[in-house]
Amino acid sequence: MVKRFWQSQFWRMKTPWLKGTADVIMSCTTTAFISVSVPQRIAAPSGFDDTFRKARVRSGNRMTTAEVGSSTGFPGWSDSAPQPLSISSCTDEPLVVEMLAGSANGRSNPTGNYIYKVTVTATPQ
Repeated sequence: MVKRFWQSQFWRMKTPWLKGTADVIMSCTTTAFISVSVPQRIAAPSGFDDTFRKARVRSGNRMTTAEVGSSTGFPGWSDSAPQPLSISSCTDEPLVVEMLAGSANGRSNPTGNYIYKVTVTATPQ
């Protein structure tokens, strides 16, 4: 099993949520399943409400997701694909990791540093 960690720092936005993306390349020697974890808060200012957290990994038009909370009020994030992605062996498949954290309460984010961690895991089939 190979794990890749993605940690991203965010800046203040005038929305009640934070969004981040990263490109990841995984080299697998055998066919593998790719899964993603729910974003884990490492640091955020006091008062930041992240009752909804979601991560997704995309490869082309296929994806897998992990989330906690309700996606109501988050346009473009209502998709759900909890099954792991399958990728071919001997292929460097480009993967796009996306995450979102926040609430739909309409308040702006407090000023400060935001750090979340998402884990992408490849498991041999």
